[in-house]
Amino acid sequence: MTRIAAAAAILLAVLAGPAAGEEVLRGENVVVRYPANRRALAEETVRIVVAEAPGIAEAIGLARPGAIVVDIAGDTEHYRRLHRGILPEWSAAFSRIDRGEIGLDASRLADGPRSLSTILRHEIAHVLFAQRTGGAACPTWFLEGVAMRLSREWGFGEQLRLARLLWRYEPPLVDELEGRFPRPADEASLAYGLSYLAVMELLNDRPDDLRTVAAFIEKTGDFDEAFASTFGEPVDAFALRLDAVVRKRYRTGGAFVSSASWWTPLAFLFLLAWAVRRRRNRRRLAAWEADEAAARGPSGADGPYSG
Repeated sequence: MTRIAAAAAILLAVLAGPAAGEEVLRGENVVVRYPANRRALAEETVRIVVAEAPGIAEAIGLARPGAIVVDIAGDTEHYRRLHRGILPEWSAAFSRIDRGEIGLDASRLADGPRSLSTILRHEIAHVLFAQRTGGAACPTWFLEGVAMRLSREWGFGEQLRLARLLWRYEPPLVDELEGRFPRPADEASLAYGLSYLAVMELLNDRPDDLRTVAAFIEKTGDFDEAFASTFGEPVDAFALRLDAVVRKRYRTGGAFVSSASWWTPLAFLFLLAWAVRRRRNRRRLAAWEADEAAARGPSGADGPYSG
């Protein structure tokens, strides 16, 4: 997607106006369409996008963040219509990078440990990376790994879960993860984890190479060529090298991770941290809903979004 197309996307969103039962909030380079009873969530979304987009743009060498349109679905049925039924049931957010759009399921945002800010940073990274590279085709593993790195969502819990999955399942080579990730939660988590490890392996000691590879992708329109020019090896060779790293780092030590004597206390700490983060997210969502109820007053005139 070119920058002209990105600007056109936000212009079309403004000209189209809200659908029935929808309202619109605007910020710098962002339009948020939302059900009338989700205004507090929409306001927080605008604040996060405006605050986070410039830093993400700088990290990938994009001079100025382009247009972003965020659609907030009031319920899962509305969210399913947004993504046309192609995403798994556990999904709470997605991006349509060819149109510069992000979709959120407001009813699912508090179900997991990720905060709204983390979720939005991930999707913003997808949209802006597409703007930076002119919409050139890139493999899913690279796009997801970059988004996870830029959203800063990888922590102890994710590391522990990946270690368990790598012990239970035979991991694919990362260059096999070119298209849509698997729908089952465990297989999807393994794909995301390998994607993150791949990008971290590439960028840990050379973070500026992210700008370099993005520039090459835009210039050549060819991911494989840009990858080899930036990192000094073809994608298939890197995939084999990463597989060796993963097997040495995780599969060899898997017995340690999988043993009950070590796993039980670690699992308890992970579940405790997950529960705390999920409770914090639910409290934040409840506060937004309470604000909306207070704003509506006793009449309850602004009912739930009907789609």
